[in-house]
Amino acid sequence: MAKANPSPAKKSKPRKEHSKVESKKLNDADVARMEHIHALLDKRLNLGNAFEHKDTYAYSVSQLCKEVNQHLLGRYTPCSDKTIRRTLEKMQDYGMPLHYDRGQNSWRYTRKTQLPMDRINMDFVMKQKDALGILLSRRALIQFEGTPLHAPMSAFFDQLVARLPPQVRARYEALVGHIRFPGPKNVKPIPESVWRDIGSAIDSRCTLRITYRTGKTGQTSIREVAPYALLILDRKWHLLGHDHQSGQPRAFHVLRMVETDVTDNRFEVPVNFNLDAYLGDTVLGYPTTGPKKKVRLRFTKEGTDAGMETVWHPKEARSMDDQGRLTVAFETSATFMVAREVLAWGGLIEVLEPADLRGEVRTSALRASEVHAANEA
Repeated sequence: MAKANPSPAKKSKPRKEHSKVESKKLNDADVARMEHIHALLDKRLNLGNAFEHKDTYAYSVSQLCKEVNQHLLGRYTPCSDKTIRRTLEKMQDYGMPLHYDRGQNSWRYTRKTQLPMDRINMDFVMKQKDALGILLSRRALIQFEGTPLHAPMSAFFDQLVARLPPQVRARYEALVGHIRFPGPKNVKPIPESVWRDIGSAIDSRCTLRITYRTGKTGQTSIREVAPYALLILDRKWHLLGHDHQSGQPRAFHVLRMVETDVTDNRFEVPVNFNLDAYLGDTVLGYPTTGPKKKVRLRFTKEGTDAGMETVWHPKEARSMDDQGRLTVAFETSATFMVAREVLAWGGLIEVLEPADLRGEVRTSALRASEVHAANEA
């Protein structure tokens, strides 16, 4: 009787080749499935020494599918055998020592291993559709220039960009190259000691004693502030907090802080203070602090079209008169910002009220006129 040919050697299951971009389109369900499949195969491998045959600590795709669906029940939509096969292929892409036994139609680990979660987590955010957001975010870091955060954040985003597939990076870098975030730069960097004290005071809920230089006079004063948050206004960093001297929330320009010192005086943010609601009551992005005044501005007919494009306050009221002129009304205490913006419009806006703001704008305009007339002489 002729001797039967030995069965062919068992080989790993052939699979279709996927591009690096396609194989790494991960979502949170993919990661959860990989983690549980790894746990199952790793546990079977640990028990392997107790069995004579390696096949006894392998899993079929159907078994893995059943186990994964039971484990992730209620978190994700149940998956199919096809999804499990795809997940196993992704695990192979990460170098996991998976062996497919064609005869047993099962999968197992050939040795002890760990999931490369650093790479998996990185690839989770490295979807092709995320490339534009990552590259734009790196460019937007310009607003952190002059702070101790800029260097480490730039290094982090450089690592993210380096993980992008070259063809994807090249495609979106060309687009991002046409996008800019213009704006004023800080004259000097924020001292690291000031930045550290601000962060420590916010974190420890201790007041911050600052030697503060005012913008108008240049004079300094010592203030004690209960810090609530950091704000970026026109690329300038401000500390928002309760000012003990005025008894009101105030925004302090960080670059005007000559010295800072974290005190031992603890504080609690008032229960009736909501940061989001507070910042929602801003004029041209600047928070309102102190008693509010009703402001009414009227655009000239020539300035009305451009005025329609500008939002002065989230709760402003608008109206048009019979001459086609836009009137904007709102309440704010940041009248200094209103005056600055009205003057910038070059006579296209008239302040109707309050009277003191109208007078301030008139005085500033006259002073500017006098300065320019003197220079001409």
